[in-house]
Amino acid sequence: MTDQLKLELEQFAVAMLAAQHHLLELLRLKRQALASANMPALDAMALPESQAAERLQTLIASRANLLAKARHAGFTEPTLTDLARKLGAGTANGALRLLETSRLKAVELQREGWVHWVLANRSANYYRELLDRIAHGGKKSPTYHQGETAVSGGTLLNASA
Repeated sequence: MTDQLKLELEQFAVAMLAAQHHLLELLRLKRQALASANMPALDAMALPESQAAERLQTLIASRANLLAKARHAGFTEPTLTDLARKLGAGTANGALRLLETSRLKAVELQREGWVHWVLANRSANYYRELLDRIAHGGKKSPTYHQGETAVSGGTLLNASA
């Protein structure tokens, strides 16, 4: 049973690393498309990105199944890394090394996700401010200051042009 768990653990780690690498490449391409406002490229990436995310969800489910199988075999380790250490699967090309690489790849994915969030958030704020300026004839929307009204102007839209 231990050898079977080692084999499944290594297969899982290889599959997870491949899925993460694929999604990271897609996200980097998407960032380039976002930065260059390449809408056809963004549209073309929607399906592959969705499929890559589904693949990761499938792997997360198989991770839970692998941990359940290990518990059934008498192992109580809460993570796959702990299980790999317990099984002695930490050879140079073994599951432990692959799982650590996968953990680092997850950090890269998280960072790339934050970059996408920042790009999307700033773009949304820019367009919100632009639409607000258009709606108010090039002036800032009225705010409630004591004694004074808001002054129009700014660098987003030149209303005098």
